[in-house]
Formats: sequence, structure tokens, C-alpha cells
Amino acid sequence: MAEEVKEVKAVAETPKELVKVEVAKTISVEEYSTLQKELEELKTSFQTRVNQASKAEREKQEKALAKEKMSLEERIKAEAQEQLEALGSELKTLKTEKKQFTITQQLADAQLPKLFANDVRLVNADIADIPKVIKELKKEYAEFASTIGQNAVGGTAPKVPPSQSQGSNYIDKLAQQNPQLARFLKPKR
Repeated sequence: MAEEVKEVKAVAETPKELVKVEVAKTISVEEYSTLQKELEELKTSFQTRVNQASKAEREKQEKALAKEKMSLEERIKAEAQEQLEALGSELKTLKTEKKQFTITQQLADAQLPKLFANDVRLVNADIADIPKVIKELKKEYAEFASTIGQNAVGGTAPKVPPSQSQGSNYIDKLAQQNPQLARFLKPKR
């Protein structure tokens, strides 16, 4: 017990430089290199953020200085140009939204899935050409669906019992059995 106390006192009495060296020796080389890499990444990301912030502030100050040097006509012209650019970007956004709405609406009218809205042909087409592209997509979709259907049933038409092949006869039978439902089951001609 007395020996343990002496060791603790010896460590406590050692200079701080030695303690730091002893701690530094306990870190493995891999851990040290990993920490160094992380430190470098943090330094570069911090420097990038500082550079971006200083660049933005510098540009802001340069614009303010340029505005101070401008005459009244030049200021009005610059403000009009800024407003024109803002309206141009807003117009572009509205056109894109209108095109997406038109595509979605026409896909729904053509009874095609909404996933076709991101088809490259539709996205790159002009608004006037969208109906033509949708017709092409519908044709391709129908061909693909029929191919899948034929593969699923072995290339032949599904076999249906004769009693169910005539849908109107089945509805007529239901109407005869339930006269109250007859007016709902009979199609209006």
C-alpha cells in the first residue's frame, strides 16, 4: 500500500511536459494519423466557409460602393436591371410549374401513371408537343402491358367459362333475381 502511494506521488510531482509526453505515447499511430486527417479536413472546411463569407461581404461592399459612385440615371437603370432579372427568374419558375401541371393533367386524362411525368421526352418537350408525346407513351405503355399479359398467360387468351364471357347476360340474370337493383344494373341507352 505504501508503494502505491509513492508511485501516485511520483506521477503527481512529475513536470507537466513529461505527463504530456506519456499521454501522447499512448495514442497509436493510426489514431494519430486519423486525427491529423480530421483536423486538416476541419481546417479546410473552415477556411472555405471563411472565404465564402468574406467574398460575399466583399461583393456586397463593392456593390454599395459602385452605387454610391453612380449617377441617378445609372442607379435607376441598375435597379431596373435587377428587377428585370428577378422577374425573368420568376417567369422561368412559373413556366416550369405550368409545364409540370400540364403534363400531370394530360397524363391523368390519358389514364397513364404519374411516374411518366419525369420521362425525359415529356420534360424536354415544348408545351405544344406534350399531347403528341403522351400519345406515343400511351402506345408504348399499351404494347408493353400486352406483352407482359401475354407472357403471364403463356401467350394465349385467358380461358373464361362461357357463362361469364357474356357480361351482359350475367347482369340480366342479376336484374331478374333482384328487381330492386334492376334500375341500377341496366345501362342507360
